[in-house]
Amino acid sequence: MDAAPEVPPIEIDGKPHLPFQVQIEYTRLDGAKCMRVLTDVKPVTFDRAVAEKGIDLAILGKHIANTTARLAMEGEFTQARVSAIVGQRLIEKNSHANPKARSQYNALMTDIIPLENALRDRQEEEIREYGGNLSDYGNNTGSDDESERIVVPVKKVKAKKKKVQRRTDMSDSLANYCYQVKENPSTTYSRAESDSDD
Repeated sequence: MDAAPEVPPIEIDGKPHLPFQVQIEYTRLDGAKCMRVLTDVKPVTFDRAVAEKGIDLAILGKHIANTTARLAMEGEFTQARVSAIVGQRLIEKNSHANPKARSQYNALMTDIIPLENALRDRQEEEIREYGGNLSDYGNNTGSDDESERIVVPVKKVKAKKKKVQRRTDMSDSLANYCYQVKENPSTTYSRAESDSDD
């Protein structure tokens, strides 16, 4: 998939807006192939506080869970863990506003914490098994105590070899969990939304 060229914001009523277009291709029941095109402009902000105020935590939570699981399945454990931790912090920071947001945060943590912990454990096993972590970046076991951090310099492993090795070494339970989270980020998000709406 080619990256679209960067589109500069346009001014509407003296405020920056970003135009976008979504093209949805589908096949109707009668077999006809169709495309629906949606075009819109949305206001842009460069103020983080304003941007975070408008976050849809349910959508963001699903995205974080999906991204974390996809990266884990690709053998990118460090990037998956970073996605989980950064996403968790962003949602936690913005979940104090109301009970619905807190419920969505708790639902995300139901998926993310066990996955991130399993990935950390797997990286620690790699250190014991191979004398180093298969990540290109060395290893940080996740400890906040500087004295307990283990940074093991390892030679860079080609992405394809790392992916094959990690898939071979990945337990069935971890692989199944990654697949479940990736394909169906927790139904608890939907439950959290509907429970809070009652």
